Amino acid sequence: MNNSNITNIEKEKFLEILKILFQDNQSSAFQEPVDYIELNIPEYPEIIKNPMDLGTIKEKLENDDYKNINEIINDFDLIWENCFTFNKVGSEIYKMAQYCKKLFKKQMEKYFKVGNNNNNNLIYNKKDDDDIKEDESKFQNINLQEKMEIAEKIRKLNMDNIPFLFKFIQKECPKIINDLSSDKIELKLDFLDKKSYNQILNLIDSFSKKN
Repeated sequence: MNNSNITNIEKEKFLEILKILFQDNQSSAFQEPVDYIELNIPEYPEIIKNPMDLGTIKEKLENDDYKNINEIINDFDLIWENCFTFNKVGSEIYKMAQYCKKLFKKQMEKYFKVGNNNNNNLIYNKKDDDDIKEDESKFQNINLQEKMEIAEKIRKLNMDNIPFLFKFIQKECPKIINDLSSDKIELKLDFLDKKSYNQILNLIDSFSKKN
């Protein structure tokens, strides 16, 4: 029996947030349970009593193990707090947890209107289902035809406009950039959402008008 009070729309939003975190290299240390034997840190289970990782959150979401939104948020927070507790301030993994914590907060603000009341309880404003679906459509990935269209438009760009395009992409949708080398960049169009797709098309069109 499913005892979860989380709607399918809310579940999909959290799965999308997880997808974004998994795609970021900074989350690599938090994607699976800490293997304290392999890492030779036998003291880890003595210090961290409630381990958590992104893969476990994904599994719990897919199995409808969460009863409410707060339980999900608490598990995300547990990942970062465990890292802060076990590792030295300023260490590389500590900084990775700080980055991921900020990224998670940013995505929560994007997909949910999130705040805190005076009791430090999570609150968020639900929209009507139609409004939520309309918002979600902006963040769905583009289809094959759209990938081909934007790839062709980029290929035809004047070389003088390329630096401006990549500067825009780095700012607005960095998740699609893959640095192959110091002078080669790959655009991972599979990760390009509708909103960013439209923004890039508008920018390319503006280049054409100027030229």
